[in-house]
Amino acid sequence: MRAVIVTQRPQNIPNVYPEHIKDEIKNLFDLLDDIKSKDEFVARKTELKDVDVIFSTWGMLPLTKEEIKEYIPNVKAVFYAAGTVQYFSKPFIESGIEVHSAWAANAVPVIEMASAFIILANKGYFQRIVKSRSMWSNNDPQVFYPGNYKTKVGLLGAGMIGKGVINKLKSTELDIYVFDPFLPDEVAANLG
Repeated sequence: MRAVIVTQRPQNIPNVYPEHIKDEIKNLFDLLDDIKSKDEFVARKTELKDVDVIFSTWGMLPLTKEEIKEYIPNVKAVFYAAGTVQYFSKPFIESGIEVHSAWAANAVPVIEMASAFIILANKGYFQRIVKSRSMWSNNDPQVFYPGNYKTKVGLLGAGMIGKGVINKLKSTELDIYVFDPFLPDEVAANLG
């Protein structure tokens, strides 16, 4: 079976597919040289006809159904090592090709960072960084921040990340408010 890594942002390849990961892919597939532009699809048309699997990351090249049929007619799956596939997946799915994303895995560090930033912000951490020199050198009055107990926090959206942040912050006693027109009342109630 043949595979190829496709992205129009080749600078992302070493971070997402470092050599040890490429070696693992090579143990499973005949891995072709990376594709970094639509022009390469045209130039390598013959070689790409036998590709079964595409690996990608941020910068996946969007292709039409016609381009898929012409350049990569045997592809059965796209493995996208990044988040949303919305901008490129429809023609692949309509062509009967499976599209897999790492959106859930990518959400984990975003949830951790967002939760940490909320807690730190309520403690005045970011404001104190900016004011630290003037506070100590100019004898500015001490500013107190509300902390996290019963402080109101607003989230825009309760998708994968929003729900993860809510669950991560449940051990605090924050008052969490969410705006998400697609969030059913029952799910909102279960989230608290």
